[in-house]
Amino acid sequence: MGIKLDWQTSSGKDRQTSSGEDPASRAKRRSAQRRFVLFIIGIALAGIGIVGAALLRLREVDTTLQAGLRVSVENEVTALRLGDRAAFLDAQWRSEGDPDVTAGWVSVQQNAFDSYQTLKLQQDVTLTGRVLDVTLDGQNGRVHIEEIIDGVPYGVIWFYWRFDEGWRHVPPAYGFWGDAGMFEDAGERFAVVYRSVDAPIAAAMATELPRGFDALCALFACGGLPAITVEIVPDPDLTPGWSADDPWRVRLPSPYVTRARLDIPFEGALRSDLAGLITRRWTDAITVDPGTDAAYLRGAVEAYLIEEFSGVDTGSHLITSLIENYGTLAAARLIDSLTPDTRIGVLGGIASEPLDVIRLDWRDYLGYLLRREGASGIEVTSVIRESTAEGRTALRAIVTGQGIGTTEIVFVLTEENQWRRAE
Repeated sequence: MGIKLDWQTSSGKDRQTSSGEDPASRAKRRSAQRRFVLFIIGIALAGIGIVGAALLRLREVDTTLQAGLRVSVENEVTALRLGDRAAFLDAQWRSEGDPDVTAGWVSVQQNAFDSYQTLKLQQDVTLTGRVLDVTLDGQNGRVHIEEIIDGVPYGVIWFYWRFDEGWRHVPPAYGFWGDAGMFEDAGERFAVVYRSVDAPIAAAMATELPRGFDALCALFACGGLPAITVEIVPDPDLTPGWSADDPWRVRLPSPYVTRARLDIPFEGALRSDLAGLITRRWTDAITVDPGTDAAYLRGAVEAYLIEEFSGVDTGSHLITSLIENYGTLAAARLIDSLTPDTRIGVLGGIASEPLDVIRLDWRDYLGYLLRREGASGIEVTSVIRESTAEGRTALRAIVTGQGIGTTEIVFVLTEENQWRRAE
């Protein structure tokens, strides 16, 4: 028999205790854990249900409010469509405590009613009443409504306030114009900042402005200059122009303060104003004497760039043909060479070809010469190069205009390398 150590003689009970809790205790503990987890899940599901019910209720309330607002809009549009002044004015807000304010707003809407009735007589107007968008914020309502004028879709913005008796048309609340946003040019040459009402206009600007900046920066040195910020502002009294506080910020009134096109958001006066402002920021730095060839050349460059920005034909034939036939660098060299008294003969050196053979479209320059002589309301529609009996190079211009019909005027190239009207 050998000696047995204490750990060798421990009882089975001792060995069971050293191995952990017994199965009954473990089962009880796990059951408690499951009950706790289920309790937490129950609370979470209940919370989700409450939040979901609240959101559903809010959505139902919002839908109900929107439906009421749409009915109010339809009633107003119907009144405009039928020419019912009383019904239209009945939908307008009235100040309980200030009769002068009420009278002012009613007067504004009376004028609006009259304008619609006149417009219906003068143009083909369809007041569809189609609501394009409704935005609610507390008691405030903003509605985007479609109108069709001569087949062109337009959008207008109307504002409303919810009273106990229902929605009433109120004066424009330009602070309720939506969230701020910004589009940035990939080339970091410009940015467009706007509020959400003007998002379609800003998006169109961001898409179409790069073409103009490509043309501008090919002729002028844009590198190292700050980016231009184009700001669309809901302000009916704003005149398009450069900000007094930031020399690189141009501010434009939103078209929606009156009426904006839906099919071509960035068009018309807005596009032309912006094209002119940006272009002249560069061309105004070129100093020229009035009534000179230099003044014409600066104006021709300006017209070319405005056309590139706006897409509107400005009749800048000479600069366009210079770029097409001799490249953008030729136009850039012309700009660099301009002095207050530069004469048209400079083009020969720019193109490295004499003026009697240079491949340019002279229509706008010859029109300029005729207007400098006092002609008005004329257009040079075509130019034919030919030789005179003396062997001099001549340009035969076909000119049209009020009072003269269609006529021909001949210009000859002088020894001073200038085009002059033939005697």
